[in-house]
Amino acid sequence: MKSVLRLRGLDCAHCATELEEKLAVIHGVKSVSVSFVNQLLTVEYDNERVLESVVAETNGFEEVQVIQEGGRYALNAVEGKEKRRFQWLRILLSVLCFTAGV
Repeated sequence: MKSVLRLRGLDCAHCATELEEKLAVIHGVKSVSVSFVNQLLTVEYDNERVLESVVAETNGFEEVQVIQEGGRYALNAVEGKEKRRFQWLRILLSVLCFTAGV
C-alpha cells in the first residue's frame, strides 16, 4: 500500500532527512520519502497498522504533524491525479477564453 501524507511544521531539509531515516526503520515500511519543500511524506507500507505507527512517529518528531483532512490521513494518489487534471483543464479553458477574447 502507498500513501501520501500532508505535513505541517517541518522546518528544514535536515529535519526532513532525519524524519525519513527514523521512519525507514519501522518494521513494515517498504519505502519512505519526505519532501521538505512540498511538506509531504510518501510512504509504502504493509498494512494499516504500519501506517498508524508512521503517523504516530511523525507526530512525535519535533513539532511536525500529519494533517488530517475529512477524518483521513492519506491523500489518495488518484485524487492527486484528478486534481492535477482539473488544474490543467482550467488552464486550457482560460487560454481558450483569452484567445477568443483577443
